[in-house]
Amino acid sequence: MTDQVDVTESGQPGKKKKDRIQTDFGANSDVKFAQPSGTGRLTLTVGDNSLTDIRRMTLKGGRQAISIGSDAKIRGLSISMGDGHQSIRIGDKTTCRGLILNAISANIDIGNDVMFSGQVALRTHDMHDIIDIESGEVVNPPRDIIIKDHVWI
Repeated sequence: MTDQVDVTESGQPGKKKKDRIQTDFGANSDVKFAQPSGTGRLTLTVGDNSLTDIRRMTLKGGRQAISIGSDAKIRGLSISMGDGHQSIRIGDKTTCRGLILNAISANIDIGNDVMFSGQVALRTHDMHDIIDIESGEVVNPPRDIIIKDHVWI
C-alpha cells in the first residue's frame, strides 16, 4: 500500500507544503508513526509482517529515507535526521525497544536479525566538532554506522 501524506511545518496533516511523507507498507504490517517535526521529504518503507512504532521523528530538511525490513519488531523508535540525504535501513527480523537513531550527515545501516537492548542510541555525529589546531581540519566528522547481520547490542 502506498500513501502520501502532506504535513504542515508543525508536522500536522494540513495544507500542501514542500514537506511530504511517502509511505509503502507491506502486507500484514502494523505501522504507527508520529508526524515528523521539522522540514524535509521522507520515504518510509516497511516490509511484510512487521510491527513498527516510531514515537518521534525530527527531519531537518533534505530528502530522507527510512526502510524497515520484513518480520521486524520495532517498538518505541526515536529518529532524528539532519539536513541532507540521509537514510536509515533496519533489516529483516530486527528487534528493539526504545532505540534512538540520529543520522546527521551520514547513514545508518542495520543488518538482518539484529537485537537491541532497551534505550540504545546510535549517533553518526556527536555534534561537537574537534578541530586540529595546526591543520584546521575537523578530526571527528560524521561517519556512517554499519551493523552486520546477527548482532546483539
